Amino acid sequence: MSDGSFQRRGSIQITMTNKTYLDYLHDVLGWMSNQVCMHTTALGQANKSQSLEALSDDPSNYKDVYVMRSKTHDWLRDVYDTWQTENGKIIPKNVELTPTIVRHWYCGDGCLDFGGRGEPSARIKAEFMQDHLNRIREMFGDIGFKHHITDNGAIIISQTDTREFLQWMSPGHPVPGFEYKWTTSIEEQKKLRSAYESTQTISTHE
Repeated sequence: MSDGSFQRRGSIQITMTNKTYLDYLHDVLGWMSNQVCMHTTALGQANKSQSLEALSDDPSNYKDVYVMRSKTHDWLRDVYDTWQTENGKIIPKNVELTPTIVRHWYCGDGCLDFGGRGEPSARIKAEFMQDHLNRIREMFGDIGFKHHITDNGAIIISQTDTREFLQWMSPGHPVPGFEYKWTTSIEEQKKLRSAYESTQTISTHE
């Protein structure tokens, strides 16, 4: 789920532009985390996009991408084998949505949708799990927040339950690097989002 993936050899890899969040995960995982390092520079992405005839090959339109890799472990190899079967990726029946799972899923694939009506609703993308929407409906039904799931895999928490949902995911404080996804004030969100974007780096060398 989200921006992370299990590797066949028994490790976790998370790739994104938000280095603050990756540094936070590195600290949380402790000895299990190898390091956070550069994955692709903005220039490298621009050059790749140029070869793919993308809309822009200007490095200023891209951000440096970082990666956090964990150490390998037999348990992670078992997890990989549980999720990845001969018929493709599945959601194991024994997986339940905990605040920790949903919190990090929301960090990578979620947002607050203000919709021009003041009170926001939290949304999480699940397009990558199109074949498992019924299972996702069951899982979200179990955690008790009012919601609906669209046919294209958008999980939408009701406006009336969004504040409680945010508190349930991360009681007391938002996740470092994604503070703007926890504020229910659109003005405050704009400020935090601007501050976040100012921390992203753009390297003009590969």
